[in-house]
Amino acid sequence: MFRLEMSKSYPFSSEIIDRVITMTAAGNFALGEIEDSGEFVVGYVGWADRDLKSGLKAMLGNRYKAFRYSYALTPKDAFEKECRIYHDLGGNIILDNTEHPARPEGVKWPCPVCG
Repeated sequence: MFRLEMSKSYPFSSEIIDRVITMTAAGNFALGEIEDSGEFVVGYVGWADRDLKSGLKAMLGNRYKAFRYSYALTPKDAFEKECRIYHDLGGNIILDNTEHPARPEGVKWPCPVCG
């Protein structure tokens, strides 16, 4: 079974993001819904190369009601984790992500899944 390896689920709001994201660091996030059973259902995955809080806040205003997150040691680690999650969850066929995770400008890191 796939494990997201992120925090517990939180309501997706600016106030909650400010409260739980306490470091300025690279990281990953998943946006989604919480079913009646309590299960978090992922709809979108993302990453931030420097500031996870800003990355999450940039996504406010969409239809998602909950988020999960994890910090990364480096921007490359965050990119590679997003790639793995994106592919493991079915890519743009299942997720609302319209395309493969993007690399930062000027970087040629290969995707750890599809090269």
